[in-house]
Amino acid sequence: MWRRAAVLVCGVVVLCNGSRAADAPAAQPATPTPLARRLAWYQRVTRDAFEAAAQKDPKWEADARQCVDAFCRSLDQPGVRRNGDEEDLIFLFGQKAIQAGCKDPLVIYAFARNLTLRSPRGNALADAHRDAADRFKDSKYPAFWKALASLRAARYLADAAGGDEAKLKQARGYVDAALQSLPDAFADKDLPAYELYEFMRAVVDAQARTGDQAGALGEKVLAALEKGALPKSVALTARGDYYLLYGWEARGTGYANTVTRAGGAAFAQRVRAARDALLEASKLEPANAEAACAMLIVEKAIGTSRKDLDQWYQRAMAADPDSYRAAMRKVEYLYPQWHGSPEEMVAHARQVAATARWEGGMPLVLVEVHWELAGMHDPGKKPVDPAYFANNPEAWKDVKAVYEAYLRRVPDSRYHRTRYALIAAWCGQWADAQRQFAKLGEDFSRRPVPEALYRQARALAAANASSAPQAAGDNQPPAAPAKQPEPALPF
Repeated sequence: MWRRAAVLVCGVVVLCNGSRAADAPAAQPATPTPLARRLAWYQRVTRDAFEAAAQKDPKWEADARQCVDAFCRSLDQPGVRRNGDEEDLIFLFGQKAIQAGCKDPLVIYAFARNLTLRSPRGNALADAHRDAADRFKDSKYPAFWKALASLRAARYLADAAGGDEAKLKQARGYVDAALQSLPDAFADKDLPAYELYEFMRAVVDAQARTGDQAGALGEKVLAALEKGALPKSVALTARGDYYLLYGWEARGTGYANTVTRAGGAAFAQRVRAARDALLEASKLEPANAEAACAMLIVEKAIGTSRKDLDQWYQRAMAADPDSYRAAMRKVEYLYPQWHGSPEEMVAHARQVAATARWEGGMPLVLVEVHWELAGMHDPGKKPVDPAYFANNPEAWKDVKAVYEAYLRRVPDSRYHRTRYALIAAWCGQWADAQRQFAKLGEDFSRRPVPEALYRQARALAAANASSAPQAAGDNQPPAAPAKQPEPALPF
């Protein structure tokens, strides 16, 4: 193992190698990190729960297990475990298992969630979520999934109701089912505060779709949480999350000129409620990473000062150095339409990448920022404008540094290798692009861009690669791997 110090030189992240570490194992932290605790919880409520609760059948068991494994990884943040291919695997293996007769609620729930990324016909989303919620009801799976599946079923059933009051009544029945599961769900003392943000998103979505304009559902959920086994600071953080999400639901996600007077007033009121809860949570537990992380959204909303934003960001990262969520929330604060600029977004992302915290996927923030800026470059070109990369040599340096290091660690990531190949082609780096396209073949990810855009970039790289300088050994068969020290990495 090599010790490394990452530094910024002329705006580009480089690596300084130190001496080789001793052969003794690295010292383990006295207490698990927040990321390690989340990973342990994900393992318990997905893979372990499936092994304990599923009624298995050899006809579909292997495919179901693959689906659950991918679902577990999809809950993680991007990085060395969640490599971007999880959603494709959930769809592939979930579909195979279900077609073979699998009725396991966790598999059906994972597949139902996955359908939201696609364009299902008719009432497929509502039917899939209702099926998952119904099958969870009498299962031995954790109550957290029962509550969350019922909330999502309520949301999608209401979406499909089309104003039909009888169908809306059925959707509200799933809200009631979710409430019945809450005491057991919130009795789990290991439930991560990190996960409560997404849970509160489901609460806000369900109450909005079912016509609960007064937020009665949210208050019932918060009351149940306060009676549960989690510390008061966590319950207050969840209250802050809820009011932030509830506030954005009133405001909408458009530019300021699209916000109605009533929506703006509700937004301001709910953000203040969120701030009060989060400040109290932070006072009770100064090392509460999720409270500090949520305050980054408050600061984006109220825009008091960059100093306040930076203080909350530093608190979040001190408590959880692997907080990809905090890093990306500061990115959002720095959007040009909020309180920053593209240059500040990139500068921040380079600092995050320089931490070299691969376990939490932190260097990937730098690629994500460039990808987002490419999406902003010309709003008429979706999902991204290739011209952003063509005219930005510094972006290529950043992307190449991150992806070369990442793909050495996670060589089987189709998603990230596909993005790397595309960016290389758009930057006119033909030899690099051709190498990545060749490794992918037809097994590329369809998620980053439409297939036609991918094939266009691949054809362009193939046409130009012959005139590009070739690296030694480009056309040679790969040599057998030799046991040797890991090469110097960019981070």
